[in-house]
Parts: sequence; C-alpha cells; structure tokens
Amino acid sequence: MARHSKLQKQVLSLYRQFLRAAQDKPGFIPRIRDEFRANAAIKKTDVMHIEYLYRRENEKGMAEANGMTDAQLIQQLALLGWLKTDSVQCKELLTAVTGMQVAREILDRLSGQSKIDAYRRECIQSIANYVKKNPRASQRELNAEVEKNVLLFASRVQALDTGH
Repeated sequence: MARHSKLQKQVLSLYRQFLRAAQDKPGFIPRIRDEFRANAAIKKTDVMHIEYLYRRENEKGMAEANGMTDAQLIQQLALLGWLKTDSVQCKELLTAVTGMQVAREILDRLSGQSKIDAYRRECIQSIANYVKKNPRASQRELNAEVEKNVLLFASRVQALDTGH
C-alpha cells in the first residue's frame, strides 16, 4: 500500500468528512465526488494549489456544517445582545457587522467574482471530463482542448468586464 503525505491524508480526511456530512442530503454525494475527481487532475507537485483548495473547501465545509459563517454568527450574536439588552454598543456592533456583510456582497456582485469562480470551475471540469473520456489523447490534442477551454473562460470573464 502506498504511503501518503501529510497533505494527501488531510485531503482524504476532508473528502471522508464531506461524504459523511452529505449522507442525508440528496444529490450532495455525486457533487462532492465530481468536485474531488475534477481536482484529482492537479499535479501532486502543485502543493500551493492543493493547499489553497484544501483550506478553501475545509472552511466552506465547516461553515456549512455549523450552519453559519463566522460573519453570520457574529451578526446573530450582536442581534441577540441588542434584543436582550437594548444596548447602544450591541446595536452599533450589529450595524457594523451587517454593513460589512452587505458591502462584501455588493463587492462580490459588482466584481463578478462568484461568476468568475463558477466559470473557472466549469473550465477545469470540462478539461477533466475531456481527459477522462479521451485517456489516449495525444499531447497535442490535450493542449488544444486546454487552450479551447481557457480561451472560453477568458472570453466569459472579459464579457463580464465589458458588461455584455
């Protein structure tokens, strides 16, 4: 049996955690498997990218498992404090936290970052699907497919910038 690095063990552990958490949620297990399989195409030597994805998914999974993000929890605590005490400090904290969440959402919508992230995932998934369906593709064919998908991704992002 092959020995796994610490990072590989962490990724496998995260995968198992997601599968356990999704057991009672219809349709989640195939999505989790697809996401992990799509990212399996990342080279093992690309440690920075793998660690980034691991941290991002781990934080996302923790937020979903807890039912709230950190910002939502702080907002709810401030609201609860204000409702219980009617203090000016709690009201100011609630106003500040809510304002930050609204500002972050506005920035995300104006920048189109969530759309860019979705386009990036689609690009990677499309390439991974091609590789899976064409295991004997030549390097030239693989390069052409990657180039096609990257150009599509770039044009979609550019269309966001121009507002079309």
